[in-house]
Amino acid sequence: MPLPITAASARSLARRLDEALALVRHEFEGLDRHRQYNRAFARLMKPDPLGRAPMLGTDGRDLFVPVLREAIGRAVGSGGQVLDLGGGDGRTFALLADRLPEGAVVSVVEPNPAALRDYAEFLAAEPHLVPGVLLEAAFDAIDKEPGLPADGGADLVLALHMLYFVRDPEAALLRMARFLAPGAVLCVVASAGMKGYTEQVLRAFIADGGEVGDNARRLRATAEREVLLSGGVREVFASEMPELAFDVDTRLQPSRLYGRTLGDLIALANVAELADVDGTAKFQAAARLLRSAPESVALRMEDDGPRKGMWSVAQPQYMAIIRRRPFGGGSGRGGRPCALRDHSPETFEPAGSEGPAGAPVEPVEVDDRQSRDLADLERQSGLPSAAAADNQYFSHLGLGGQDRVLAGASRCASIRTVMTNLLIDPELLQRALDVSGEETKTAAVTLALKEFVARREEAGDLELFGTLEWDESFDYKKERSRESQRLRLQED
Repeated sequence: MPLPITAASARSLARRLDEALALVRHEFEGLDRHRQYNRAFARLMKPDPLGRAPMLGTDGRDLFVPVLREAIGRAVGSGGQVLDLGGGDGRTFALLADRLPEGAVVSVVEPNPAALRDYAEFLAAEPHLVPGVLLEAAFDAIDKEPGLPADGGADLVLALHMLYFVRDPEAALLRMARFLAPGAVLCVVASAGMKGYTEQVLRAFIADGGEVGDNARRLRATAEREVLLSGGVREVFASEMPELAFDVDTRLQPSRLYGRTLGDLIALANVAELADVDGTAKFQAAARLLRSAPESVALRMEDDGPRKGMWSVAQPQYMAIIRRRPFGGGSGRGGRPCALRDHSPETFEPAGSEGPAGAPVEPVEVDDRQSRDLADLERQSGLPSAAAADNQYFSHLGLGGQDRVLAGASRCASIRTVMTNLLIDPELLQRALDVSGEETKTAAVTLALKEFVARREEAGDLELFGTLEWDESFDYKKERSRESQRLRLQED
């Protein structure tokens, strides 16, 4: 079992954390934001010399790459158009490239010029791929640039860990969906809102007086991203794009970040929300979080597998596979029915599913540790468990390197709890949780709503006082005397 680090045991790490922070600040001092990101991301992408994992700095790719490989095989034909938004240096795409057919055209949008050059070199070395438009730009500026696939012209759109860098997540997802041709697929992966390490470092940085541009807007965008990727995107598409129909499969995966040293974990705080913030104060916020609240990010030392002996923190991620239906019209709230084989919590199979050649697809067996991590994550986040939702909420986890995960296997949409796209101030939500005595934010919000309704109903009753019409001729003394006489006669 991994060794968890508690607040008490973290005190013995104080000196090591101070030394690690000093080394990281020295390494990153004076670098522009692109070079800082490259340094941090290199830790994420460290290869496993024994080939047991796609990369040692995260197991997020272990979880989403098999699903994406299956989606690519079904969505892209010969000469198909692929658009990788925020594609980085292409090392994640390299895990998918062999699934693309001959002549597939790959266009890339990436603001980091060095990363874009590396991506271009990778594409040039892949003879079965055709480089498309390689655009050095942020996603929010793409409509000002020519050459990208037209609306309705892309067969596959990738948005892998790039939603942190858009101004409006809802508008960004709608823009991405407009690229999709009928039958095409949009794949989105992003960390799970305020549940992960990088988002908690963001909050710690802001609490320390740090500035990320518009702090309130950034926190709202982070909360909105979680609402959208946990299911709210269905309602957004149905409302904003009623002329089109989409199948949306969203799932929560218990991924983590790993570092050989505590300094690696501190540096990895720069791979998401804080990557566009200059300076090194953000790393001080990361070190303070690891020292003072290690349990909030599930800091631990790994004891087995390819990452044995590495430090790790929780970085759960949402994955969404969004497919535009070939024929428009409809609510877009669909998703194929799901069935639980043998009612086992660790084996999932989509109803009536078949493989590429028409053969039945084997059920996906979930690794024991992934299953435990997901159960812990659900308890911490207040998400409904499979049992509590009568097996209507299924999370499909792929084993690293295996392609048998069926991309079309949808998490059932008919969950008893209603998904909403309401945005609640994260600080207000945390205060409500603290004073409520509840264990989860969902329970705290439910309690708060019940108390609100009760108070309003009580207020309505109070408003009735003084509004009743009285009968001035009514003599209560006379009526009381009459009632007394009636009772005496009954006794006699």
